[in-house]
Amino acid sequence: MRKGSDLLVAALDNGGVERIGFEVLFKPSVIISLHCPLFAATTHLVRRETIATMKSGVLIINTSRGGVIREPDLVEALANGKVLAAGLDVFEREPLPAESPLRTMRNVLLTSHAASVSLRATEALQVNAARAARDVPEGKRPEGALVWPPADKWGPNRKVELKERDAVGTGAAGTFAGANRAPHQ
Repeated sequence: MRKGSDLLVAALDNGGVERIGFEVLFKPSVIISLHCPLFAATTHLVRRETIATMKSGVLIINTSRGGVIREPDLVEALANGKVLAAGLDVFEREPLPAESPLRTMRNVLLTSHAASVSLRATEALQVNAARAARDVPEGKRPEGALVWPPADKWGPNRKVELKERDAVGTGAAGTFAGANRAPHQ
């Protein structure tokens, strides 16, 4: 492993990835951002014992599932300074109980897990979906499309059939009638 700019680099020079345990990963980390599903192996992944292995002053961000962090242990570590701050948008109990100490701690940022449900985000999603619905039949690759079907996906009369795996970034999938030209590639 190499270190660069305080980031733990777990990729090998040959392009492979080195598997390391959490105790190895947590120990040198300055920022820990959790992005994992909740199942038996990740339940209370962050708890008193694992926090003890972390650097003092670590920043913890959890946008995965609330049960990944044992909240009483996080509260204790935030209060004694072992954890400098936490950003959370998921909690062990949701909604976060009114009496939770996390609500009053100055070194904790709490946000909604459904950040995309704001009026501005909803409007942007709707506008982008409408633009994609306009562009696809015209044979244009929609802005933000992660995958665009190659020309061999276009059938007779320039009809493109999108499978779920070919879906554009807006989530559009299905069959769209095409224009008189193949899509831009």
